[in-house]
Amino acid sequence: MNLPNTLSLSRIFLTPLLVTVLLTKMEGKELYGALIFGIAALTDYFDGYFARKRNQVTTLGKLLDPIADKLLVTSAFISLVELGLAKAWMVVIIVGREFVVGGIRSIAASRGHLMPANWYGKTKTVVQVFTIVVLIIADT
Repeated sequence: MNLPNTLSLSRIFLTPLLVTVLLTKMEGKELYGALIFGIAALTDYFDGYFARKRNQVTTLGKLLDPIADKLLVTSAFISLVELGLAKAWMVVIIVGREFVVGGIRSIAASRGHLMPANWYGKTKTVVQVFTIVVLIIADT
């Protein structure tokens, strides 16, 4: 277990906390939800950064990171649908795209081809994170 993998695991463990905060009627849930989501999203940046900088890229990390990413974003979007802050059809398209891309990557990996993240994927992630934070805060 290394720092990048610990960061990916922390993102997985922050996801149920995020959903609980968002879907519980409590004072300040928007601020807490945005803060939890923001921290979790930052772990996505830092796990990759530290894995490359410290040469700690592992097979476990290659498995955990995309699972943690998809779990966090999918859970946030589904929570936003439940709160009436996002349309279900939009979230189905976003989540469906994640499944399709993940499936294509799995098929490619099984054939020995790696599909590393590119500029488009990183931009998509930044846009999703920004959108989720804005929608969470908009619930005030």
